[in-house]
Amino acid sequence: MTTPTAGEASGEGTVDPGPASGGDQREAGRGPEDRSDPRSDRSEAAAGQDGHADKHGRQADQGGEGSRNSENTQTEEESDYDVDGNRRLRAEAERGFRSLHGTIGLGDHSITIGGSVGTIVLDGGRRVGPRARAIGARVVAQLNATLVETVAPPDTVSSRARLVDRLRLSPVALLAGPEGSGRTSLALCALAEALPEGAGTAVFDPGSDQAELTPSDVRSGFGYVLDVTAAVRRDGFDLQVSRLTQLARSQGVWFVLIVDATATALTGGEPVAHRMPDQVEVLRSLLDRRFGCPATKIDTLPAGVYAAVAGVSMARVVRVAALVAAALRADQPADRFLDEQVRQRVNDLLRKPLDGIAEDDLPRPAEPARLFRRAFLVALAVCNDMPLVRIIRAADRLRDALAAGRPGTWGGTSFTEPTKALLDWAEAIVVRGDGDDGDAGEKTGDGDGVGGVDRGDWGPDGGTERGGDAGRVRFRNPAMAGAIVDLVWEEHHLARQAMLAWLCELAVVGAHGGEPPQVRLRAAIAVGRLATHDFDLIMDEAVEQWIRRGSQSGQQAAAWAVDAMIGYPRIADRAWAHVRRWSARGALWRMTALRAYASRAGSRRTGEALDVVRRSAALPLGGREWARIPALAVVAMNEVASAGGIEQVFDLLTRWVEEIEGTRQRAERLRARGWGEIGVRMPSTTVLYAAGCLLFLASDDGPDGTRWALAEHVGADPGCLATHDELWRLLLTATGLAAHGWPLLRTWCEEADTKPERASVTTALITRLHTADDALARPLRFYADLWRQAWRESGEHPAAWDLIDKIFGPMGEQR
Repeated sequence: MTTPTAGEASGEGTVDPGPASGGDQREAGRGPEDRSDPRSDRSEAAAGQDGHADKHGRQADQGGEGSRNSENTQTEEESDYDVDGNRRLRAEAERGFRSLHGTIGLGDHSITIGGSVGTIVLDGGRRVGPRARAIGARVVAQLNATLVETVAPPDTVSSRARLVDRLRLSPVALLAGPEGSGRTSLALCALAEALPEGAGTAVFDPGSDQAELTPSDVRSGFGYVLDVTAAVRRDGFDLQVSRLTQLARSQGVWFVLIVDATATALTGGEPVAHRMPDQVEVLRSLLDRRFGCPATKIDTLPAGVYAAVAGVSMARVVRVAALVAAALRADQPADRFLDEQVRQRVNDLLRKPLDGIAEDDLPRPAEPARLFRRAFLVALAVCNDMPLVRIIRAADRLRDALAAGRPGTWGGTSFTEPTKALLDWAEAIVVRGDGDDGDAGEKTGDGDGVGGVDRGDWGPDGGTERGGDAGRVRFRNPAMAGAIVDLVWEEHHLARQAMLAWLCELAVVGAHGGEPPQVRLRAAIAVGRLATHDFDLIMDEAVEQWIRRGSQSGQQAAAWAVDAMIGYPRIADRAWAHVRRWSARGALWRMTALRAYASRAGSRRTGEALDVVRRSAALPLGGREWARIPALAVVAMNEVASAGGIEQVFDLLTRWVEEIEGTRQRAERLRARGWGEIGVRMPSTTVLYAAGCLLFLASDDGPDGTRWALAEHVGADPGCLATHDELWRLLLTATGLAAHGWPLLRTWCEEADTKPERASVTTALITRLHTADDALARPLRFYADLWRQAWRESGEHPAAWDLIDKIFGPMGEQR
């Protein structure tokens, strides 16, 4: 493959510095006569284009159509080009969803299954094909430890034993049972037992259609679980089973096909019958084997706990078990954290916010204190597990919204209520550091509540001073936050509109400025939860209004809200339908859809996400509104790769590289036919997508970063190496991206001093680029000399200097 010369496709950092180029050197870095550190020059070059450059050389584009709005000021933070920032926000989104969903503080014994609290993560494994995720051996072992086997009459053996026998005789087995009866868990356990040693297990994404499966969707040596209820009702069963059996035998895989009990009559086969396990037996098994509760406490559970699991799904049983275990660990009554008791307690707090304060200590007048406490309770629910100063600021804004039209009610007197008294009333505690998943007293040793808190060491932020960490404030009861949001919306209609307006304002950057991204994210997540009550109203009056604002923060808030909605199975499909419609509309809507596909849940829909990216790349960049789409698309691609879809992402990159090469060859043929000096122009949109994606993939070098997934996928395969090198050449020559590519390459060189094991990879890459492309050889030598001069003057990076010397020879030597 051939890359256009610097003069043919110029951009930041691409101009050939030699005297024959006639190019402008200011965007390539300082000329040889200027030996100051090129990093400052890099920043200036980037700032002169679209915005500012961070320490990794990635630009934060301040343009786009949002710039025409008064709200799109410098206070509107933009993290599109910040891999680390995106990662932190993803983690905060997970924390925010868990805080409203009732899992924060439950300990590491409870994590999320889809939209429910459970004992395993079924949607977090690496990708094995574009539509499925691997389920690790540790997860399956957790399932095995608590699985309660059932026998469906007239059988005399358990459904698990029957399913294992079927899988040993055939690569395709059918499992039929009621929804919510633990069919997926049962199928995974049976696959793990029946398959040969070393085989893996995986679950297909929700909505995967068996009629569309091809050999590229599976990996040899894996057993897959696939829900086929919808396909059976639509197309019948026999033909599909025949196809899947052929696919399984040709690819060396196994399938367990799950079908709802109501569709069993349509199968035409003999499915393994599964029935709903006894909920009480499952509850006791979880409390004993998974959560380690003492037998004495399990045997004396109150009647309210058993009533909470009567007739419910297995997902609900697991949630109840997690909440009961959390209450027992905190030395609370076993039913203290269950819904009925929580809602009653929330009602008491809202109805009598000053209850418990002695008559002589009541503020005068009492209404401002009463209003603030109610606002604080709601703000804490939305910002649960965040620093107190942020919660107080959010509460102040909600109090003002609630007091609209009531002059004087928002006033108050400072120092009338100590922080400790406020938190005690709200039944909240302070946890230091991350504070997540801690058992009672584990953080401080005093055993005072879930997570623990040192009562005698209060810091100025309402936190603790130990270690200089103000700490996070969270409810003692992990189910309290979600219950407050739900109850205010359902039962306090006079406060409903004010709360929604407050959340909508909190989630975006406006004329008032903006809250930190973490607070904006939490507000959007709360709006997503409200959609479980009034989906159409929330979409019309909040989410789509954010998009119509035309601002970056509005689009991001909409994406965060949809990401939260997808976590609730009851509305997940409706939320996805909106995202798909947005992806086919104008620039504002398409950008929001791309942000949604770059979210926690969106990136797991590998096929859909990459399809939207492909369609976006085929569109011309017409106007400022569309100019942001490539940046958002590569963020989505990076998140898909982070979620385990590196193979699918690299396949798309390969197609783009081939398209670029085809365009170059056509131009060369025209030139050879005497059409004059036709410049070699790459498809500008495709180059931005391809080179931008490599920038993200190669920059994300955390423990689970995409840099290592990319390196593992490319390996020593000649075809993959050729594509990889061509992507690097595009990154170092593409307009708008080269100013980031060169600093990234310098960073890789400097790793030779801190991470010497990486030096050989960098050396091989630069050597291939230098020897394979004459057009890139001179800029490579120019920058090598520039970097060596900076290292010599600073006295740093001797190993990086040696690496460059081995490739180009000593400084000043011509080759």
